[in-house]
Amino acid sequence: MQDESGLMTVLWISSDPCALAAAGFLLGETCRFRAAEGLAQARQALTETHFDLILSEAQLGDGSGIDFLFGLAREPTPAFRI
Repeated sequence: MQDESGLMTVLWISSDPCALAAAGFLLGETCRFRAAEGLAQARQALTETHFDLILSEAQLGDGSGIDFLFGLAREPTPAFRI
């Protein structure tokens, strides 16, 4: 689902601030980009915004990105594993 600007919203979860900065720079004009430096920040972001796409590292400092994404896939909103 695109927002009123016509852009998709993307959440990228990574424990690497440089990777998040690079992703934000590369994707910034093509989507509404939001970075999270861990699962706690990602959970907070999900309470504030609907995301069309969520990308995550496999292992983060505060838990498993894979388990986090699997948990989202069990929720009633559509989610796809890639």
